[in-house]
Amino acid sequence: MGPDAGNDSLATRGPRGYDEIYQARAICPPYYEGKFFIYDWIRHWIMAVTLSPNGNYEAMERFAPRDSFSAPIDMELGPNGQLYVLEYGKAWFAKNADAGLSTIEYRGKR
Repeated sequence: MGPDAGNDSLATRGPRGYDEIYQARAICPPYYEGKFFIYDWIRHWIMAVTLSPNGNYEAMERFAPRDSFSAPIDMELGPNGQLYVLEYGKAWFAKNADAGLSTIEYRGKR
């Protein structure tokens, strides 16, 4: 994990932001080509990670910084090109009103 994740991070690797199978309908702008997503259940964030061509860590930046995620516990790319984020919710072992399945769809530059 890169230095920006923190020493006690519970970050988990998610899908790549761009993949050949989604060329017709990429989930993100071309800027994310070659990057992959990680998410952190404790810190409630999703990051885009940049690696060098030989696979070394280069940088990490917040993905969708204006959005709030409630303890993301899984992420998948759907066959429709959307990114699905499963959120646990902020309370432990409870029926969380903020738990759910979120979808993120890139609709082009605004």
